[in-house]
Amino acid sequence: MMSEYLPQLTLDGLNEYISGRKNDCATLQVLDLKSIKEKAGDNSLTGKRYRLILSDGRHFFSSCVLGTDTVDLVKNDILKINSVIRLNHVDVCNAGVNSSRVILVVQDLTVVLSDCEKIGNPVQINDINIAHTRVDLLNVPISQTVSNVTQSGSTGATSSSGWQVDDIDNFGLLLTESLLNTTEICSISDLDSLRSRWVIKARVANKSYIREYSNANRNGKVFSAGLVDRTGEIELVAFDHVAEKFDTKLEIGKTYFITKANIVPANQRFNSFKHIYQMVLKINTIIHICEEQDNDDPADIFFNFIPIKEVALRENNTLCDIIGLVSSIDECKFFYNKYKQKYCVKRDIMITDEKASIILTLWEKQAEAFSNTPCSIIGIKGAKICDFRGKSLSSIDSTVIRSNLPKINRTIQLEALRQSSFENLNLASLTTMTQVKSSVATIEEVLAAEVDLMQHKSTEYFYVRGYCNVIDQDDAIYMCCPVEKCCKKLDDLESGSFFCKKCRTEQHAFKWAYALLCSIVDATGELNVCMFGNAAESLLDISADPFHQLKNCNTTNIQNIFMHGAAKILIFKIDSKVVEFNGRQKIQYICASVCGDLQDQRKRQ
Repeated sequence: MMSEYLPQLTLDGLNEYISGRKNDCATLQVLDLKSIKEKAGDNSLTGKRYRLILSDGRHFFSSCVLGTDTVDLVKNDILKINSVIRLNHVDVCNAGVNSSRVILVVQDLTVVLSDCEKIGNPVQINDINIAHTRVDLLNVPISQTVSNVTQSGSTGATSSSGWQVDDIDNFGLLLTESLLNTTEICSISDLDSLRSRWVIKARVANKSYIREYSNANRNGKVFSAGLVDRTGEIELVAFDHVAEKFDTKLEIGKTYFITKANIVPANQRFNSFKHIYQMVLKINTIIHICEEQDNDDPADIFFNFIPIKEVALRENNTLCDIIGLVSSIDECKFFYNKYKQKYCVKRDIMITDEKASIILTLWEKQAEAFSNTPCSIIGIKGAKICDFRGKSLSSIDSTVIRSNLPKINRTIQLEALRQSSFENLNLASLTTMTQVKSSVATIEEVLAAEVDLMQHKSTEYFYVRGYCNVIDQDDAIYMCCPVEKCCKKLDDLESGSFFCKKCRTEQHAFKWAYALLCSIVDATGELNVCMFGNAAESLLDISADPFHQLKNCNTTNIQNIFMHGAAKILIFKIDSKVVEFNGRQKIQYICASVCGDLQDQRKRQ
């Protein structure tokens, strides 16, 4: 990054804080960020704390602590090492013998730039006379202090802590008297990370359901919402306990006053709203409903529709807005998500315009709540472009699906298309609909679909009814990693131990697992597949460990097991994908599961 593009830090800003003088909203850089180890037996409910090293470009100071209200910025990977921040509220505390040590407690901050390189060459701050350092709240001028509102509604002593009140439910009184008559109410288009104090009046245009998430760092909950006013739109996000607190306080279509949230740069790759920033709620964020709802001509979200055929030209994993007719709606389908380890719901709908059509996949509660009928006109904002079966769209949390669209030229054109027999038009589909469906297919149909599969390099699954003509007996089992859900083949170190390349650990034990090479045959052809785990056990009716014991002592029984597996007519669920082997691409077929054929069972009965 060129130095001329780096943010400007507040020189000597640290000296101002440490000396007890008010330096309103200094811009500093985080040089280091470490969690503070909890003491043994500490049962406090304050949660994890973090220690900071802050720099003003000239000096750095290591006795800084992050307040509990801002630790979510670290957990959500917004505040990190080298981030540039603006201090909105700092407590200066004296500690040590004779109050000889100063500690800065950062109670509120705004992340100006999350990812940055180190600015300047700061040195350790010089020792200064801190004997008279006072404990001051530096974030709000005295002229803007307000009275705390008690639970009984009476007014207590004044405080310089800004918006904090004893009873958050009485914020309406405080807001009406102290904020609405100030110049701090700003429009959404004017929000940025450099603005320290603001209040917006915005309407909730859409809101996602609260959901659980999991990543490499932690698990938690999250929800998002879209806020709009006359000037623009912005995405609102809340995590974990903050999400649980505000989830029920926001309703679609209602207008709210909002203040004291973090304004951080948005990832434009996954931001369906056009604002370059997003709003992240904090535990002390204040949201109050506006009593005068604008029902006559309310602000609405902005759509930037593109023709469906243009989706093919867009980059994968980006977002787009489309409008079209619902030409088909599938039923909700349940499937097991191996990453979430639970059953999930999805629904596919076909969207059509004058030139092309495409599949949009809805997930979870969006799929269950979809109530539009075929031939209805809908607009989709913020759909994710995928490469599944060519080109397709997928909904995300912030995706907006709108059917009550205003009467504009585009909706009038689609209304004329609906009146015509558009079902009979031979339109190009961006989503490849191969002949192999979730119903039982013949091997001839599977082999005919290989051309499309190689072209789009997508993953397909299908069902085949047949029997195993050949089962390779030589390497039917192998030694695999004993770690649950690993099953990677182990390398024998010839020292009584083994090495797993997937877990990257040395193991002193192993378990046996199946790896069968089979040839599935039906009346139309033959298909070579690989079969592992439960699928192989269902075919042979014996698990891998007793199979290994029989293999070493009784060859005849092993032959009978293979003959019994080959004699059964079964339904095989096959996954097909394009892989690279010895520099060449080929299609690999893996049997995911095996189930009995009901038709064959009835004949035998």
